[in-house]
Amino acid sequence: MIPGAVVEAIFQRIQSDTSVVLLRFDEQQSSYPLGVYRSTSCLVESVYRNIQTRAEKVGDPTTVVQTRFEKYQDTYSLNFFDTQSLENARVAALTVFHWFGSPDNRSFCEENSIVPRFVGTNIQDKSIFQSSTWLYQVGFDIRFDYTFEYTEEIEIISKIQITEEFGSHNENLEVEV
Repeated sequence: MIPGAVVEAIFQRIQSDTSVVLLRFDEQQSSYPLGVYRSTSCLVESVYRNIQTRAEKVGDPTTVVQTRFEKYQDTYSLNFFDTQSLENARVAALTVFHWFGSPDNRSFCEENSIVPRFVGTNIQDKSIFQSSTWLYQVGFDIRFDYTFEYTEEIEIISKIQITEEFGSHNENLEVEV
């Protein structure tokens, strides 16, 4: 699962750049129009598919730096609401949709280890008629591919000691690795 702080940073940046109000699905709604986002699925790539690298630490030949890259794919549903017109909700949705197409914004996402990918390229009308008024709603889904980099330092094994037992006689053998 993508850390909440990373997701919050992305949506805060979108809100700041576009002036579209974006809330988590469980936050109190403010005025309209507004956007709401919610994680709808999380895929954790199998451990055996994680990439691992090992390299000698620069300047310290007795230490190995091991890095493991864990991959996640979270899908988010973004929905935009308005009570006055469908067009207001569509404009908010399109503004956020196009935000992901900007090279600067894609770079910002990549700096946060996120690669955004549209699940579909259509923005769907999900408006409902409730209590004799329309609640205009449009939305789209986006998948965030996330790579978590886990690094640890391990002391190099330089020698292995093997003890062989032959009846009442023991022999120690030291092997350099």
